[in-house]
Amino acid sequence: MINMLKQHIDDDRCYRVIGTPPNSTLVGAGFMNKRYPHGIDWGGGVFRHFAACLVLRGKGSYIRQDGFEIPLQPGSVFFRIPGVSHSNLLDPESGWLEFFVAFELRSATPQNPGRASQQSLAVMARQILMLDVDHPVHRVALDGAMLHRCEAFLDLLKTGEQLNRATSEGLRLMMDWISESPPNIKADSMVDELCAILNENAGNRRPLPELATGFPLSYVRLRERFCARVGKSMGEYRLDCRMDKAEKMLRQGLTVKEVAYKLGYGDPFAFSKQFHQIAGVPPSQLFSKPSM
Repeated sequence: MINMLKQHIDDDRCYRVIGTPPNSTLVGAGFMNKRYPHGIDWGGGVFRHFAACLVLRGKGSYIRQDGFEIPLQPGSVFFRIPGVSHSNLLDPESGWLEFFVAFELRSATPQNPGRASQQSLAVMARQILMLDVDHPVHRVALDGAMLHRCEAFLDLLKTGEQLNRATSEGLRLMMDWISESPPNIKADSMVDELCAILNENAGNRRPLPELATGFPLSYVRLRERFCARVGKSMGEYRLDCRMDKAEKMLRQGLTVKEVAYKLGYGDPFAFSKQFHQIAGVPPSQLFSKPSM
């Protein structure tokens, strides 16, 4: 998956289709990298567009208007619902990458020229897509098939396809995101704690059952619960954390050899081989100067 995403890293690509007056509806989509030093993606209030964002990489949170905070991670889909105030925070060190689909409906009346029709967007969100304002975050399986669908929709907009088709395809993508998995906003402190433990221990080789001790569940039950919530195994999650840490250190100028030993590899060659398998390029070529 990292290999498929690397073409979008540091290369934002967005397109939109706009109807001609009096129908000035806008449909947009794109891949966006967000490297905000302050970590604020949306500082609060009502978003101008109706949008859905699929998290491809990185960590953050969606904060509802009642202050309830929902964690965001790869595979999370969060909706910016018309008329619903919210805010978003991103981990500025997590390498955030998202794919978004957005709609804007404009009124062409002399009394209201160019103003977004929030009421029509609300109908789209709540009646057509049946979105619940208390459940703005869903989860989907983040795999190659999903990424190909996002790229195909973006290519559709790039060709300047008719607005009706762009609208229907965009809504279909949103509906599939909603129907694939029910919203999961309840905090699972047990899984969240385990995620933190796996991230902290990304650079060592302690057995997973050993890391999972101290929880009031058997390792088998805990593993199943983790997979159901996170969408990947504990081993895959720890490996993702390890590769994220490797990328950060390489970007900071550490050599391949230094990164390898800091992350618990027996030698730099083993690290380079695994990184190459996942990222598609050797670490020395992509981020750092050769060190071997």
